[in-house]
Amino acid sequence: MNLYNDVLANRSKEHIRAIAATVGNHPDRIQELVEFIGTEKKELVQRAAWILSYVADAHPEAVSPYLPKLTAYLNDSSAPVALRRNVMRILQFLPIPENIHDSVLHYAFTFLQDEKETVAVRVFSMTVIQRICVHYPELQYELRLILEHALAHQELSPGFINRAKKILAKTPEV
Repeated sequence: MNLYNDVLANRSKEHIRAIAATVGNHPDRIQELVEFIGTEKKELVQRAAWILSYVADAHPEAVSPYLPKLTAYLNDSSAPVALRRNVMRILQFLPIPENIHDSVLHYAFTFLQDEKETVAVRVFSMTVIQRICVHYPELQYELRLILEHALAHQELSPGFINRAKKILAKTPEV
């Protein structure tokens, strides 16, 4: 199996899921996907991140060791939105190591507050922040203020509004 060629061969959801199933719990193939995400080839980055998100669903323990590297990739402002969307999607479900809480929070708060960011990235970011707030309860107030401000002053999608209201219901009032 030539993973590079397979990733680029077809962009159908079925194909992406099939690759994710073959990558499975194989650290060498997962490592290869993570390396693809770090390249400058936009199409390769997008598809590798998408595949990795499916691998993380099925084998979270196999993807967890790569969370610091995936988080570091968020620093590339020229990276395609698929990278941000899929990395934040992965982070909303997997346990986040304490040693990357600072950087994950930085990116999540940045994406959440960026009105030009895609809805998916913003929604995944608010969930990531909420999960990390378990360790840093004082951040719940900042999250609440940001969400309340967005709901009052921004034109938002139904998905954003729904998630924000669910998170606000679980967040203490200021």
